Amino acid sequence: MNWKWFILLLLIAFGLTIALGIFVPVDALNPVLLQGDVAYLSETVDLSRTIAWPDNELAWCSDGDIGCSPPDQVIQIEGYMYSYYLDPAVWHLGTYYKWDGQWNRGEYSVAFTIKPGTRPVTNETIPAENVTNETVIPNVTLEGPYHYLVARGDDPLITVRIARDDNAHLWMFGATSQVIDYPMVKDGFDYSYQMKTTDTFSQTAGKYSGYLQFDGKNGMQDVKWDNTTKCLSTPYRTSLQKDVCPNVWNPANVKMEFENLVKTGYNSDDILIPVTMEVKEPEIIVTELSLGETKIWVQGRTTWSDGTTLTFKLDPNNYALAQEIRLHTWNTTIEGNLTDYRTFSIACPLTPEELYVGIHELKMSVTKNGFTTDMFYNFRRTDTYVLPTPTPKVVAILTDMNGTRITPVKTPIPIPAPINTVTVEPTTAVTTATPVIVTTQPTESPQPTPTKMVTAAQTTIPTIPLTPLLCVAALVGMIAWRRLK
Repeated sequence: MNWKWFILLLLIAFGLTIALGIFVPVDALNPVLLQGDVAYLSETVDLSRTIAWPDNELAWCSDGDIGCSPPDQVIQIEGYMYSYYLDPAVWHLGTYYKWDGQWNRGEYSVAFTIKPGTRPVTNETIPAENVTNETVIPNVTLEGPYHYLVARGDDPLITVRIARDDNAHLWMFGATSQVIDYPMVKDGFDYSYQMKTTDTFSQTAGKYSGYLQFDGKNGMQDVKWDNTTKCLSTPYRTSLQKDVCPNVWNPANVKMEFENLVKTGYNSDDILIPVTMEVKEPEIIVTELSLGETKIWVQGRTTWSDGTTLTFKLDPNNYALAQEIRLHTWNTTIEGNLTDYRTFSIACPLTPEELYVGIHELKMSVTKNGFTTDMFYNFRRTDTYVLPTPTPKVVAILTDMNGTRITPVKTPIPIPAPINTVTVEPTTAVTTATPVIVTTQPTESPQPTPTKMVTAAQTTIPTIPLTPLLCVAALVGMIAWRRLK
């Protein structure tokens, strides 16, 4: 009987060998899409690195460009995103973008582009005469570039979201003899650096270039800035790679030497993503000023960063008592990202009777890190008589110092930014978004919402395929076992 058990175990081992040889995890066969890659209809792909977290949504515009409002299609990825079928009945040809409820123009938002046809097969065989001992670094699809607008003397939080696992540094080549190489804080896919007041205050107004430097596959920052020696250094011994000491009085030369050392330095595989930073003097610009029945409505834009407190004082030289000063002082919070001017808006409780005829002054102040920046906006109030039936009445008119009239509104509505009114033509699928200033209490109407199309993922649990070879092996085993008995 021992030889019968031996044959049985041999058949079982043979069947398992066949099964394990045939079984390959589905994930290993699927192309892994990175941002900017090309996919093909009816293809199964791994798109986990292209979607916007946490809602896992992608948006598509019929004209092939970012910015249609609302998007012509929004797809929410549900299920097993590592093995996802691009169903031709659902997906369109063209470019899909990461979507989290809005267009984030300051970030690299391209997810991937879908084309017709099938994925071309590449020949991985390398001819013997082309084989060298040099390390070949594969091409990497990069995000960016990124642009930031900051106020001189501000301390903004520089943030970027990239699906990477390595650490990063922020490089800026600023004014003469100033080179910034700061480590960024990593939290999941979010990288950030909290700039200090001295970082921006030491810069003159202008545009500066730099990089986000990622450590790459070797997990090391291959090029660093030594602020003591004013040299570009590496973590390797001098016999392998010498430090480079550029002319620090020429920022363009420092940048060129940095780029060259990253590309050609010993064992260097750092990844560089371009960054530009525009430094402006602090600006607070009033763009809208409206007088209502019980308040003044002020809107504007500024170079100060998101979350900064902005203080308004009306006619600060006219009030001496603490209570009067307090009644004519208001605070608001600046909002917006660093890619463009931030915005502010505030409704200041004030009646037309308090705002006398004549010239008035708004003092706008920002206090940060012990420093206060003051700016002023002057405007004029005049009165005019209108003759409705049965009795005339006085209407207040606000103008700037050039006499340009600012149209009053009855009830200004506090909103953080101008509302986008979406007009949908009944005979076309094209939508237009027109920013308008609210002048009356609007009636509520349903807003157009993006069409949500939820696609079903493929099987989430890989299984051993029931192939003819495996069936034959099982049948042979059953026949052999019956004969052995």
